Amino acid sequence: MHIHSGRAPRVTVLLVMIGALALSASAQFTITIPKIKKDKPQPAATPEQVRTETSSSSQNSNASNSTESDDTPKAKDGCESDVFYQVHNENIQKTIDQAKSYTPGSRDYYVDTYNDNENVYLKAALSPKKRASWEEDWKDENMKKCINARLDELAAAAEKTIGTYRPPSNYTLGTAAEKAVLKTGVNDLNQASAVYAVGLNSPTWKIDKDEYGLPRNRFRYGMIYAKYPWNKYCTIIWVNLVQDYSGGGTYNDSEARFIGWEFAGCPAK
Repeated sequence: MHIHSGRAPRVTVLLVMIGALALSASAQFTITIPKIKKDKPQPAATPEQVRTETSSSSQNSNASNSTESDDTPKAKDGCESDVFYQVHNENIQKTIDQAKSYTPGSRDYYVDTYNDNENVYLKAALSPKKRASWEEDWKDENMKKCINARLDELAAAAEKTIGTYRPPSNYTLGTAAEKAVLKTGVNDLNQASAVYAVGLNSPTWKIDKDEYGLPRNRFRYGMIYAKYPWNKYCTIIWVNLVQDYSGGGTYNDSEARFIGWEFAGCPAK
């Protein structure tokens, strides 16, 4: 930047003063940059959507030097080159490894969860109904074949250990009225062939607060252990007992909020 000679001394002094102030300020204040968690990208709902997104990205990056037609990988004799298969296959293999390694008491869960607070792979492996629902919109029949082969491997691994997986033993609390409320959080519980246990794991409430420290609600963790006739294995259903905050230190009546479910072994006969 060009500075006229008649103003140079004043500008120089001003710059020196500003620099000194900046150094002084930097010695007094510390700026902390928050760490941002970068989640691993998950595939779209269908193989076709994943291929469309992948192809579009590739075409945009190469548009200036390529005029070739869409060469999106298609599942033919194998699926290994398909990005949809690659992501799901990795998660299925992790689930297989966890199912094989599970022993009672080794951990308080059977397999990790992924999107939507569930492990859809284990559910699709052990439930034909869940598998059909998950793959309902897939148009690529060969992709179904590839994924189903891996799900069958997962089912074989899980069948050796899931029978020993049980609900936590500390969900034994709750009045009859509280347990009745918990049951209302499961829409199809009336279709269960057996309900083995319903309960809460703590006599006290946990407070959920907003960013200003004001209560949103208070809740207690709940669980229902049941068996549905269309599934080989039993089901652990996670349901919270919740009371929304109504102001002035008071809360509304209790209601049940469904959290999720997972397969488990059934009680010994």
